[in-house]
Amino acid sequence: MKNLFVQFYTHYKHQSKYDLFNGFSDTWDLCKSKGDMIWISWDWQDENIPELNLPFSKGTVYISCFFENHVDAAYKWSEEYPSVDFVIGGPGVIFNEIQSRDNIEYFRCTVEEYFGVNNFSYEWKLEIPQEIENVNMDILRYNYGIKATCYWNKCSYCRLSLVESKRVRPLHNFKNSFKKISRAKEEIIIFYNPSITPDMFKDFLVPLELDESMKIRIYTRPDKKTYMACKTFFPLIKSLHKINFSIAPEFLSQRMLDFMNKGTTIETVTDIIKLYNEYDVEYEVNFIVGWPNLTENDLVHMQNNMSMFTKDILINLFLLKISSEGMGFSSIFPPPDGKRWSPIDECSEETISLNIKLHEKVKIFPNSLR
Repeated sequence: MKNLFVQFYTHYKHQSKYDLFNGFSDTWDLCKSKGDMIWISWDWQDENIPELNLPFSKGTVYISCFFENHVDAAYKWSEEYPSVDFVIGGPGVIFNEIQSRDNIEYFRCTVEEYFGVNNFSYEWKLEIPQEIENVNMDILRYNYGIKATCYWNKCSYCRLSLVESKRVRPLHNFKNSFKKISRAKEEIIIFYNPSITPDMFKDFLVPLELDESMKIRIYTRPDKKTYMACKTFFPLIKSLHKINFSIAPEFLSQRMLDFMNKGTTIETVTDIIKLYNEYDVEYEVNFIVGWPNLTENDLVHMQNNMSMFTKDILINLFLLKISSEGMGFSSIFPPPDGKRWSPIDECSEETISLNIKLHEKVKIFPNSLR
């Protein structure tokens, strides 16, 4: 019986930019002790699923799925290799509804929990794909998981709460110093966490050291705790100019923030953005579109509150989706029978028009789908 661990990477067409979706780095030694590891090159916007050439006819393939199309690839490969077992996990599994198959098992826990390893202490590792080791690329991005939890965990649209108890990994040995691993002109480390805690500002960001031409991106909640942490620790963070803060208010009207149980106010979001501007930090903002309950007044508030962004920033647009599994949505929108859907599919023409206006008026640039 053989084991194989599969991770994806993307080379963006017409760009010298690469993304590594290195979901097994947190448990590198554990995985390597159980089987071989391979990289599959695939542009996540490409509808053509790449080939998987297995060196065995019986065994188990473990796949780290960051996107929904990575899950689609697992389904295709499982049909091509019916005698091989496929085990899939990662964000693409956590945030999407999964259809069961005879030779597919999906898990929404950590790798070490799946293998039954107690008191696990990991050492993060990454070996970049051999075919790009000597490439003089412009940008290389990869992931470093620092905490698999959200300290709020109450947003009504979020699926994370359903699997939260099985995803918390208590990390006590953060890497505070990073060296470049490639020939890229710029390396960007995406610190993969739902929301950095105030303590992590002190324990992780304050002592952080990065090589030249390295940056990090980190996710923050737009709440009072984050504001106080920024206010307290921004003056102490030596690498602050190398950090991109990704903040997700989701919508900029108080009625909508209350509706989604975001646990914050427009005033607090504004205060955080003012701090970002004061310290001239790099940041991006995430919004959700597809709400079935928008009003004209919401759009007025949204557009007026966009004035808090006083410099050019990246704005990501995500589409609200519902799962027949519930996954945190069901308290607001009862899902239809056995279907995954976006609420926009059930909206009136007027509400659809308002969501289109949301896109147009605030000049949001679509990036990906949630």
